[in-house]
Amino acid sequence: MDCRGRELYSVPKDLPWNTAYLLLSNNSLTKILIDSFSYLKKLTYLDLSYNNISSFAKGALAQLSELAILDITMNEFLQFQNLRNVTYGLNNTSITQLKANFLHSPKHFRSTSVIKEDLENLKNTKLDELQLDGNQIQLLQRNVLSFLPPTLRTLSVKGNDLGNIRISELRKYGIGTILSLTSLDISYQCNDYKLLKQIYVPKQNSHQPKQTKISNDNSLVCNSPDISLVDIHFNFRTIKARHSGLSECISKWDFGKIRLNYIDVSQNNLLKWVGPVIINSPQFLTHLDLSDNNCHYIGPAFFGNITSIETLDLHGNMLGETLNKGGSKFEKLINLHSVNLSLNGLEFIGDNVFKTQYELKILNISRNNLKALNISISHMPKLRNIDLSYNQIADLPTHIMHQLDQNADRFQGNVSVFLMKNPIQCTCKQLEFWKWIYSSKVVVYLSENETCKLENDSTIRMIMFRNPSVMKQYSDMCRSHAILYVSIGLVTWLLMLILVVILYAKRWELRYRWYIYRLRRKGYTPLDGSRYDYEFDAFVSYAEKDADFVKTKMITKLETEYGCHLCLHERDFRVGEKIASNIISAIHNSNKTIVVLSPEYLKSNWCKYELHMANEEEHHQDRKVVVLLVLEQVKKRDLPAEVLEHYRTNTYIELPEHEDNMDTFWDALRESIS
Repeated sequence: MDCRGRELYSVPKDLPWNTAYLLLSNNSLTKILIDSFSYLKKLTYLDLSYNNISSFAKGALAQLSELAILDITMNEFLQFQNLRNVTYGLNNTSITQLKANFLHSPKHFRSTSVIKEDLENLKNTKLDELQLDGNQIQLLQRNVLSFLPPTLRTLSVKGNDLGNIRISELRKYGIGTILSLTSLDISYQCNDYKLLKQIYVPKQNSHQPKQTKISNDNSLVCNSPDISLVDIHFNFRTIKARHSGLSECISKWDFGKIRLNYIDVSQNNLLKWVGPVIINSPQFLTHLDLSDNNCHYIGPAFFGNITSIETLDLHGNMLGETLNKGGSKFEKLINLHSVNLSLNGLEFIGDNVFKTQYELKILNISRNNLKALNISISHMPKLRNIDLSYNQIADLPTHIMHQLDQNADRFQGNVSVFLMKNPIQCTCKQLEFWKWIYSSKVVVYLSENETCKLENDSTIRMIMFRNPSVMKQYSDMCRSHAILYVSIGLVTWLLMLILVVILYAKRWELRYRWYIYRLRRKGYTPLDGSRYDYEFDAFVSYAEKDADFVKTKMITKLETEYGCHLCLHERDFRVGEKIASNIISAIHNSNKTIVVLSPEYLKSNWCKYELHMANEEEHHQDRKVVVLLVLEQVKKRDLPAEVLEHYRTNTYIELPEHEDNMDTFWDALRESIS
């Protein structure tokens, strides 16, 4: 019987006697009398929530033997201590579920203490689930929980003020006597009443996590106390402690042999997760929620002992730096099916972060600052859902598209990628990406009204690329652009090749001009290049093995007897100048350059350099500079082109074989440099 929202002030008396379901929520009921339900013996479900009940007759429900579910939530005038009137006689019913949330008005500033009289009426019931949320409970009498029935499997006390009671201390309050208890929810332990009312309609954050000032010290020091549940309750399966005032960090958590499969400590302020988390039966834990904790550091051993986790929710933290530092934090989590890393300020994800997640099916890295997806997914054949929305991604790399195609073939197309609210580009660089979206079995979700700019600066709605004609126009446009780009590239390459050839051909001239320019800047030569008063009559270019001839014979004859002034590198080069600069200066400030040709001369790179620079001086000054002195005969096939040119024009002097001809030789050499 649905009597919700009818502005009733009392329980109707004309209801059918065989009513099984009675919904009286959202009315104005103020009193429940001893006989309010006396004629409704078949009631199994009774909803009295959201009324103004302030008085509840003791034993009013005792005659309802078939009553299984009772909801008296949001009757703030009733007060928690009157719960004992509601529960009186419930041992005569079939009660399995009792919702007694928000029975304590915030106008009563007194906190609630739970004593045995509040719960003892439930001791002999077959209650399966008990909700006592939002009752400003602050204190528990010692062993008070032992008055709950051993059949109880689910206990929720969220939205109270139990922050002063540690989880590890629950045993002294009698929780160990509830043999069937598997789920405990102690979330939202605070005094913000408005927040407590919102916990029944929780909303996932759609904004970046609150930026908390943190230390740069990522050491393993953690001042939070260790938490041990070794002796709490062997049958625990679920523990929820959302928004419960936990702060600073997670140190050592020891769950002993408890076969937990669900842990939720989200919406706290756990900035560091040091660990380790110790579970002697780690194969049972499948769900771990550490979201909205502003965490910025994960210790290397934190996840080391909980390898069975299948669902890992880490959204709303600041893990960008710690995830990419050192080894993979998830290396031991080889059974992960789903991981949520949204809202973590991620700018980059290293390839090693998910290197052991072979079983991964769902990857949520939305609402970050990722500019590219560089991870490898080739080892994730079961991956079916990637959420990349609200990032800075322009397209997907080829290896990601290829692997997703393989997964889509494996799962008959049931693979999805979410790319909404990304600056997706549609230039010709992204042509293959858009072709993939158009032809792939992978379902790619884009924002319908978002646009992108084409190569010709026109804009188009992204969703239009699913139209075959639009896709063809896009491909044709990019093909024409490709031809243009290739043509420009070929012309540019050809011009570069010509330039390189010219530069190579003119390399010696360019070197010569560069050093001449530097010499002129330093004032060593006149800027107009006119030369009539050379510093030296000749610069002598020779190999070190021919130095004896130069120093003992040439200098003696030309300088001592004939009064010529020669330039020798070991005697006349300026100290502190570069060798190349000294060579150019010596050639430029000498009337001639004597090249003492021998097989050793042709083996020296510096000698070849001096010959090249002398030839450049000759061409640049338009005068005869090089005097080729053949000290030893060299086979013509071994001579460079520059030397052969001097042979061809007969502008060279050979050292005579007979001593009788030496005077003529020296006279000819002196004449050639004067």
